[in-house]
Amino acid sequence: MKVAFIVDTSLSMHVRAENGLSYIDMAIGAIETFVASRSKISNCSNDKYFLLSTAEDYPKMILSSWEDSIEHFLGQLKLIKKQRTMNALHGALAYAFSLLSLFRGTSAQSDIITGGRLICRAETTLVFY
Repeated sequence: MKVAFIVDTSLSMHVRAENGLSYIDMAIGAIETFVASRSKISNCSNDKYFLLSTAEDYPKMILSSWEDSIEHFLGQLKLIKKQRTMNALHGALAYAFSLLSLFRGTSAQSDIITGGRLICRAETTLVFY
């Protein structure tokens, strides 16, 4: 399964919740928990994760790609900084869906130019914001 995470790093993520953590800290914790729980499932060993930030425009918004290891992904996740600027959410969302479309179009697994989509070979993809 391919999973793309978009982390909002805008000023609104500085706000602290009742538990004392900022929203961005809770988002990072949720992503870490998701990845840890997926890694414990035996048939999820082929999961690939993509990490995008709303802090910058392309290509600086890419923090970790599907080719990177899980250790690199988690390391980049911990390095995310809160920005005091407007975010580029629309660009990050558009880029995440473009990457998923590009992968599906270039992958010989599920789409065939003359044969349409082979549902039995389709790979699940998710985008979390």
